Amino acid sequence: MFNKILSFSFIVSLSLFSALHAGSGVLPMFDDGTILVAAEMRGNRKVWCDMGGLSGASDDDKRQAAARYGNEKTAMTIPIQIQHLNGAPFVDVGQDRMFFVRLPGSKPSIQEIIETGNALKRNDPTFPLRKIDYKYVRAQDLIAAASTPRPTCLLPGTNDPLLRGFLTRLRKDSSLFGQGILRTFVRNTVNGAAPIRPFAVPPVPVNAVTPTIAVPTRAAPTIAAPTIAVPTRAAPTIAAPTIAVPRRAAPVAKPSRRATLTSNRRATRASRRKSASLSRRVRRQRHTSRLRRVRQQRRMTRKSHIQKQRRVSRRSRHISRRRRR
Repeated sequence: MFNKILSFSFIVSLSLFSALHAGSGVLPMFDDGTILVAAEMRGNRKVWCDMGGLSGASDDDKRQAAARYGNEKTAMTIPIQIQHLNGAPFVDVGQDRMFFVRLPGSKPSIQEIIETGNALKRNDPTFPLRKIDYKYVRAQDLIAAASTPRPTCLLPGTNDPLLRGFLTRLRKDSSLFGQGILRTFVRNTVNGAAPIRPFAVPPVPVNAVTPTIAVPTRAAPTIAAPTIAVPTRAAPTIAAPTIAVPRRAAPVAKPSRRATLTSNRRATRASRRKSASLSRRVRRQRHTSRLRRVRQQRRMTRKSHIQKQRRVSRRSRHISRRRRR
């Protein structure tokens, strides 16, 4: 009984969580075969996706949430009403639903969407617009990108990937061979046209103060007048005659007897040390050579002894062989 209650409560909580975190989105399609996608930052990377998000508490169903996100994410430049979503096809992946909405007539330019979004955020900083870029993509190119078997694929014409959830929904639609929503849209918009409506940048208000930027000017270089050096002839110098006066040499100091004895004693000690070092070196060399000769003699004695033993053993074998005969 306890296990049944626990499993029932888990299922109810999971259902409530899924219902509260269900997502809805819109993918605008136009008569010339193009689709509008938007880019946003996820972490430090730019990704492309549809216009969607999580359903809020004020949304009655997924259609209302999709219409609200379609208007907010396009900066109110593409009016999407719930009537557009009544018969629109969609793709469900889990609790997320993406509507494919075809909008006839002209389409806004990318500059219009960006400029209008910036104006809305200036007037209301809390306006929920996190998109940073927009792009029109041919539906055929989007189908080809979604059909690649790689886990991630890039938006055609860019180096930025598609959002994983957006890519999953596109692959689910493209897996229906010939029956997918995008493939049907491509077949029906062979000769269609959707011109971009003109957009004029709003003028700057008259009372707006434009900051003036002081541009530093470079001072003109000063050119100094050239100076010409005129060589002048130097007056001759007459050297005064020098008279050499002979000087008496300073007397050389004679060393004392004590200094002489000290120097002689030092020289004697140095010669004795040198002779002692030489004699030690000679004795060491003689000792080394004597040891070498002794070792050589010992080796020769050992060798001759071995040879003698071999001769004796050879003769004894010969004698024993003769005796056996």
